[in-house]
Amino acid sequence: MMGKNLYLGLALFMAVSLNTAMAAYNVTHYCQLVQTGTKLPSLDDCQTYYTCLADGSYQESSCLTAQSFDKNAQACKPASTVPCTAGVENPCENQQVNTWVQDPQDCTKWMYCKNQKVDGGGSCPDGQYFSNEKVACIYGKCTNSNDDDDGDGLTEIANLCELMANNVFFGDFEECNAWHKCIDGKMTNGTCNSGLVYNTAKNMCLKNDGTMCSRVGSNAVPPSDPCTSDDEGTYKGDAAVCSVYYQCSSGSWEKLQCDTGYYYDRISLRCEPRQQAVATEGCDRCEFATVTWVNQVDSTCQTYSTCNSNGVAYPNGDGECKTDYFFNEQLQVCISNATLDSYRDNNGACYDPSAVPTTIAPTTEPTTEGGNNGNGGSTTDGDGGNTDDGVSGVTTESGATNEPGDDSTTEGGNTGEGGNTDDGTDTTAENSTDETTESTDTPEGEATETTDETPEDDEE
Repeated sequence: MMGKNLYLGLALFMAVSLNTAMAAYNVTHYCQLVQTGTKLPSLDDCQTYYTCLADGSYQESSCLTAQSFDKNAQACKPASTVPCTAGVENPCENQQVNTWVQDPQDCTKWMYCKNQKVDGGGSCPDGQYFSNEKVACIYGKCTNSNDDDDGDGLTEIANLCELMANNVFFGDFEECNAWHKCIDGKMTNGTCNSGLVYNTAKNMCLKNDGTMCSRVGSNAVPPSDPCTSDDEGTYKGDAAVCSVYYQCSSGSWEKLQCDTGYYYDRISLRCEPRQQAVATEGCDRCEFATVTWVNQVDSTCQTYSTCNSNGVAYPNGDGECKTDYFFNEQLQVCISNATLDSYRDNNGACYDPSAVPTTIAPTTEPTTEGGNNGNGGSTTDGDGGNTDDGVSGVTTESGATNEPGDDSTTEGGNTGEGGNTDDGTDTTAENSTDETTESTDTPEGEATETTDETPEDDEE
């Protein structure tokens, strides 16, 4: 969401790698919702953060010792000023006043800090978690570092406001015209005017040029057949988006997504590198492509698509090689079938069922080779946006005599101490000077909003 370059200061130490380290969550997946240059925090520790890059990857960096990454400031700050307890041994160590903090081991619990030492703790009421930003229990979900229902090493984010800066717009995984914004750690939602979509690159609602929705899987086509008890735990690839697949779970198809550069492979039932993956028939192989023409999923290897610069196939850009020729994606030309067999060995798009052994032992769960994981978890959870109608009655443990407020209290209103808050200043979505005409701040008609501020629309 941060379109401008933000200076991190001289105290920032850059320990850089490009997608070589495993993150606790699928960083490339969540980078799809924000502008290039946006920085997302680690949930494993307070010093690591990830910068979303234009090519869909991310850059990992780390703050200096005694500093923590502040997602709202998009910069490294003194640890004592950043409300973060992730991965720390003593969450009270950097607290300069007596206050409450989130339990590093369980985000639904809190600890009371006195003289920089833990002096008791307790649990939030059901349906709430402890917010370090509001210094209180608030309604919504949160993500614990050990949450890994699929056993794949990655965590699905329960509340997007754990990653996103306050007062900054970001997109949606499911609906291309939907937008979100976090206010004091709680998510608000809205939709663009009719005929417009939310463009993460410009941070505003625009007329769709046909390429703006490819990142969110809005073109995805869920399985038409029902998810029955016999299908429980099985997987199906998406017929339109090669990186999207579905798992039958409790009577419905749950949409999942592979990491950037990977497709769901319908033979291995895994997320595989794009070139090797035997993708679902009919899906758009322009996704993640770096060339103009790409093989379609076709056992004859004769058909190809023409890709635009946004990784989407042109509607009228299909082509087909003449008889006894196949399309070679690496050479970008049609060549003689003399080398087709060897080409198939490393190009899953040309998979020929007749050449595959009849007995295949697929894995029980899609995973991604090379250390990256394909289970991106493509749904957006809006539970963080519930209203502040809190419930009192925090359970106190370890003899604690001080209890934080729950969601019904005002920020810092319990003792007046430890109120680590944002200033709440609204920031309007950036305008597009070359493509749009500025309109009113409120989307018209069908917009669903909880704040007075929305992404500005293109009404041309």
